[in-house]
Amino acid sequence: MNALEQLKERLDDWSERLLLKGMTALDSKDETELRQCAEDAANLGMAFFSDLLEQLAREVNIFLYDPRQESSDFIRRYFYVNQYVQLAGTNGRAHEEASDDYSLPE
Repeated sequence: MNALEQLKERLDDWSERLLLKGMTALDSKDETELRQCAEDAANLGMAFFSDLLEQLAREVNIFLYDPRQESSDFIRRYFYVNQYVQLAGTNGRAHEEASDDYSLPE
């Protein structure tokens, strides 16, 4: 199994665990795991995907410190990352970088 497949599998597992345990059970391990996946994506030359994962990890951190915080940003980024992972699975490599004029939603 190559590094991209391993990363995809780790994120699939994390996503499934989150769906099973629920957002209220997020903890610092989730943030750490997402940051590690972001680093792995960056090492694979997937800067755009790495940024997506970093943003999701940031949203987890915000939620950990204030669970009453609006969760729509977390949910949007969660589904965005999952769509990217699914694309990686169907296309073999979702390695294409976004165009220079595209910016990530904040």
